[in-house]
Amino acid sequence: MLRPSVKCMLWLALLALPAAARCAEPVADPKRVTIDVFITSTAPTTGIATAHEDVEGFAITLHRLDGIERFEAELADGLPSDAEQAKRQVLARMKKVSRIQRDALQGTAESLALALHYGVDRYPAIVFDARWVVYGVSNLQRAIRLYQDWQRSVAE
Repeated sequence: MLRPSVKCMLWLALLALPAAARCAEPVADPKRVTIDVFITSTAPTTGIATAHEDVEGFAITLHRLDGIERFEAELADGLPSDAEQAKRQVLARMKKVSRIQRDALQGTAESLALALHYGVDRYPAIVFDARWVVYGVSNLQRAIRLYQDWQRSVAE
């Protein structure tokens, strides 16, 4: 299970404020199933090519949850053991963070907020219509089949 560090929670608080509003948004098309796929580098998912896809009646969003940890590791890479020198280098590196990197960090923070909102507690996790979750299945097509089979069995 991914446990956010104190720094990670700070990033989450600073970057994910817009996510709270997004969590409450209604589904635009009741016939379209929304799928939120939550992954980490150590718990990837197959069967999805991009972060946002519309496939066969499904609106799919891929959420990578360990972007902040990876960013922190990049910032810390090769730092000197002297605390003051390390602090100066980190501050210099932070000034060079690109807009793309900031957007990626914000996306990770929003994904973490959404995972917390859904109550997702392990990965990979695939959430259907913000209500049903399939844990531990790394292939999206297999998770969709499990969801559809379950939907058919409930309808009978």
